[in-house]
Amino acid sequence: MVAEQVGDNSRAGGPATEPVETAGRQLERHLTSRIPRHLVYLAAKLGLAELMTEGEWSVDEVAAALGAHSDTLRRVLRAMASIGLLAEGADGVLTLGEAGRLLRRDASEPVAGRVIKSVELEMAWGGLLNAVMTGEPPFEHVFGERPFAHFARDPLVAALGARLNPGTSWEVAQAIAATYDFSRFESVVDVGGGDGTVLAAILDRNPHLHGTVLDQPHLMFDAQRVASHYGVEDRVRLLGGDFFEAVPAADAYVLKTILHDWDDDRASQILRRCRLGMRTGGRILVVEVMLPERAVAGDGGGFLGDMMMLVETGGRERTEREFRELFAAAGLAVIDVRALQAGHYTGRYLIEGVAAAD
Repeated sequence: MVAEQVGDNSRAGGPATEPVETAGRQLERHLTSRIPRHLVYLAAKLGLAELMTEGEWSVDEVAAALGAHSDTLRRVLRAMASIGLLAEGADGVLTLGEAGRLLRRDASEPVAGRVIKSVELEMAWGGLLNAVMTGEPPFEHVFGERPFAHFARDPLVAALGARLNPGTSWEVAQAIAATYDFSRFESVVDVGGGDGTVLAAILDRNPHLHGTVLDQPHLMFDAQRVASHYGVEDRVRLLGGDFFEAVPAADAYVLKTILHDWDDDRASQILRRCRLGMRTGGRILVVEVMLPERAVAGDGGGFLGDMMMLVETGGRERTEREFRELFAAAGLAVIDVRALQAGHYTGRYLIEGVAAAD
């Protein structure tokens, strides 16, 4: 939330007056309305909160600083002024409004990064028709690159690390740790582990274990914070890297909602990397939604989720048969599938795989 508290503005002994809308609440309201939301997105994407922090600006000065088309920019900036992101003076000069200041990179709430990612994911749906006709992932069609690389390059989005995605709750992480017996292992890798909450729960339950969080380098600060919070930092290795390139050796690999981000070729590549690093007797443990083999009207959650993966990541949800085929393509065999129950976290399964016999 970016809303501040609004005090009682009524005068003693007089009639109550309408409370003044704070900049934070004004910005929250804009994010729920189509046109204002896109104006907020554009202000964040252009970095107006940093550019116009001090002083007055003419439209031509802003256009020159941005390398923008002056006439189009003039119309956009006046629209932004009309919703309070900017303020326009009588002589046409512009200053940053209070709502606009909340889009600064150092703002207490990461509104700018959040709106950039949410709007660009929304834009990717415009590529769905092309995907149906060509098979090209919608996000890649719209933006020319895969979503993870795209957002990692955006400083406002990348700087948020794991804060931009809620990640795994401690309740769910504990359910994963309790659902499977990790006591036989000495080492475990949380592949694409984000802030490392799942690994922390596993280590908390198994004091002899050591583990590694493998994910993008910009997420390691969050993983360090989580490991320290749960008191397992002495047994956690933080590894910023690319799981398509290399995965460290271990007895067990946990991949929670990782494979659904990728198409079959890329998902199989991740599993093969784990297979190459896996020690004798090791296991690969995948936690994912599992689609039924047949779609039934009125029960579309999983299949609608599959549409979201198609559009937003180029990935897919899978049936049990498809998971078994995916594992087999990576030289693995599925030996167990069990439902994972953790409060409202239902419909997920833990799929256990081993190296396939030659």
